[in-house]
Amino acid sequence: HVVAKLAHSVWVGVIVSTVAFGLAHAYQGRRGVIGTTIFGLFFAGIMVLGSSLWPCMAGHVLQDLVGGALVYRRLGGTAEQATPDTSQSAAAPNAEQTS
Repeated sequence: HVVAKLAHSVWVGVIVSTVAFGLAHAYQGRRGVIGTTIFGLFFAGIMVLGSSLWPCMAGHVLQDLVGGALVYRRLGGTAEQATPDTSQSAAAPNAEQTS
C-alpha cells in the first residue's frame, strides 16, 4: 500500500513490491528469484484484496516451514547437530591421551 500511495496506482505498487520480493531472494539463485517473484505476486494480490499483511506473513511462514521440511527429508533427515559432542568427559581422558 505504501508504494501504491506514493505512485498513486495500485498496479505500480503490486509490480514494485512483487519485483522487490523476488530480488530480495537473489541469494537463492535464478530459480529462487523466479519462484519467489511468483509467490510475491500471489501475496500482493492477497494484500490488495484483503488489505492486511497478516495473511501474507502467515503464508510466508507456512511456505518456509514446508520448504524446510522438504529439504530435511531430501537430505535424509541427517542434519548435523549444532552442539558439540559431549560424550567424552574432559575429566576422563581416552587411552590415546594417556599413552
